Amino acid sequence: AVVDEAVSMQEEQTGIEEEGVATDASIAGEEVSIEDFRTQINNDGTIEIDLYTGNASTVVIPDTIDGKEVTVIGGFGNHDELTAVVIPDTVKEISYNAFVNCFNLASVQMGANVEKIGSYAFNGIFETIELPDTLVEIRSSAFSGVSLQEVKLPGNLCTMGPGAFARIDITTLTIPGSLKVIEEQ
Repeated sequence: AVVDEAVSMQEEQTGIEEEGVATDASIAGEEVSIEDFRTQINNDGTIEIDLYTGNASTVVIPDTIDGKEVTVIGGFGNHDELTAVVIPDTVKEISYNAFVNCFNLASVQMGANVEKIGSYAFNGIFETIELPDTLVEIRSSAFSGVSLQEVKLPGNLCTMGPGAFARIDITTLTIPGSLKVIEEQ
């Protein structure tokens, strides 16, 4: 009974389902195992992915793990092989350093309900990135140094942290009237 309880606790902490495969986390023939995601349960009962240990070039993040919605993602940094990410609509926050040092990341399909993008969240070689209308905050250096040509900031954006788009060559930048705070750099 103690062993069963320990296994159950481990499954709850890591978000591993019995099958071991995220059924809604496959694209272009690549399967992403639930075991490749380290998770924690948030106070509201939702899931935060805080570490990705796989090596797929394309990752479709699951919208649920162990029956709980994935609302916060992070820990995908330092994966040179990562070229494309699909973020589900359940995600509300992309955390600090989420995709830092993913220098080959060229495609991010952003979920429709992302509200916050954390500091130093992205590195990569995007031409454009579509940011959802739900986005209200981009924290410091979120896209600093990213190869990004065009940015259309969404209509509900209120705050852009220091250096949010520093050290990049933007040719087109659209700023909404909702933006109240643009910090330095």
